[in-house]
Amino acid sequence: AVEGDTVTIRLPQPKNLTKPNIDEGSMKFFSSVGSKTKITADKRLEALSIANDNMVNVLLENSSLMHNAEKRVKEMLKSYVEQIGEFSGVEYKIKWESQS
Repeated sequence: AVEGDTVTIRLPQPKNLTKPNIDEGSMKFFSSVGSKTKITADKRLEALSIANDNMVNVLLENSSLMHNAEKRVKEMLKSYVEQIGEFSGVEYKIKWESQS
């Protein structure tokens, strides 16, 4: 929203929009003695689903990753607003808001 020379930017809570994509073809399942096990397709899919969910949770719980991502987004948006301001001859102030 723009009011006078102030641009209010509301950032949503960080979240991963897509699930990681594990290449099933790159995985091999071995038993404790090293020979290939006979794992059913259902068990493979279950293992992949658990691995995908774990990767998403690690990303969401890693506050430094999320903080760095938010910082990069703010820098990019700030640069965009500054460029618009230069083009239009207005020095905009940015007000940041977080959505809960």
